[in-house]
Formats: sequence, C-alpha cells, structure tokens
Amino acid sequence: MNELSNFKKIQVETYSKLADSFDKKQKRENRNHINKINAIRDFFNIQKKDRVLELGVGTGIHAYHLLKSAPKDVSYYGIDLSESMLEQSKKRLSEFKNVKLLSMEGENLKFKNNFFDKVFISGSLHHFEIPQKGISEMIRVLKKGGRFCIMEPNYMFPTNFISSIVLPEEKNISLMKKRLFKKWLNHKNVSYNIENFAYTPPFPKIFIPFYNILDKIIAKIPVINKISVMLFVKGIKNE
Repeated sequence: MNELSNFKKIQVETYSKLADSFDKKQKRENRNHINKINAIRDFFNIQKKDRVLELGVGTGIHAYHLLKSAPKDVSYYGIDLSESMLEQSKKRLSEFKNVKLLSMEGENLKFKNNFFDKVFISGSLHHFEIPQKGISEMIRVLKKGGRFCIMEPNYMFPTNFISSIVLPEEKNISLMKKRLFKKWLNHKNVSYNIENFAYTPPFPKIFIPFYNILDKIIAKIPVINKISVMLFVKGIKNE
C-alpha cells in the first residue's frame, strides 16, 4: 500500500483505537442501523453465487446481517484501511464461508473491471479523502446490470453538521450532499435515485412505534423532509 496521506492516517488511527469497543459504545445494533441494513438488503436482493463488495467493512456489522439472509454460496468481499477493524470483522464473520477481508484503499481498488454483482458503502464514504474517486471505483468494478448503493450521513442533519466541524475524522460529512452525489454520478453510465432516509433517533426503544409514525409524516413535509439523518443512493450500472 502507498504511503498514506495525513487525512487517511487520521482515519486509520481514530478507528483503530475505537475498533474493540466501537459497536458497543456507538450502540450500533439499534433501530436506525438495522433499518438501513435492511434497506440495502431489500434493494440488492442478493442471489445465488453473487459477488458482493463492501467498501469500509469496519466491524462487519453490515456483512453479518446481510449474510444471515443471503444464499450460502455468495462470495462476500470487505475492504478497510484499519487492520484493527478487519480483525473485528474476522471475529464477527467467522461462521460464514466465502468471506474475504482485505486491507485496501477504497479509492484504489485492486479488483478487475466488472467483477462484482453488488457493491456498496455505508457510513464510510465520508472517510475517503476523495469521495468521488471512491464512487468511480465502485462503478468500475461493478458488472453491467449490477446494483450499487451508498448510505451516508446527510450534511443537513444538525448533529452531522456539527460533527463535520468539530471532529477531524468526520470533516468530509460536509461533502455528503445530494447535489454533489448528482455531480459525481451523472457522468457515469448508471441509473440512480437519491432518497432521504430516517428522521428520528433510535432511542429510547419505548418511543420507537411513535418514531416510526413520525418518520412517515416528516417524509411528506416539504423542506423539512430534506433534513434526514442519512442519504440513500440506489443505482444500477447500465448495460
């Protein structure tokens, strides 16, 4: 791997320190996180013998939930810059066959063109120094007719906006905007749409039925419905 830039070193150092306790401290097995994994699963509709690539596999939480419902012969590839995160993934995914976890930069994928049936990134694109380069690589390695998706924090959501200012490792949340995704994708040979995703918090659990209703109401209110927690890009590489 080439010498990392200062930006990438900050990402690796930050998440290597957090790896052991990341899921627990962040309480990632929560309603919002599971909902976004389910949304990716539903869009992908993973088939037998599919090759799936996740950029920024982290602790393997997405992979675990996707593989639980996927056909047994699916080949799952996960990449990450943090060796510590990859170790967490190895532990979590030990029960699954055909899983390859690799240390690799998402902006410089070591895979052939048109290699994967499905490619996605969730919550990691803003940790790329040049997000649009990561998107170009995603499309390059995706087969024609294959599906890709991106789930990222929406810059317009208040806590995301604050994080982009306060935390060095989160600074590129400032780039997670619909207009930039359109710019990065419009010159590619893809069909896609961008949705606002989730509006309310995952806690406390007692309020989740109310939050579910509130999410549906907010989604129908002009202007306010643009201030979602996440942005969800779903697309297909054209034939």
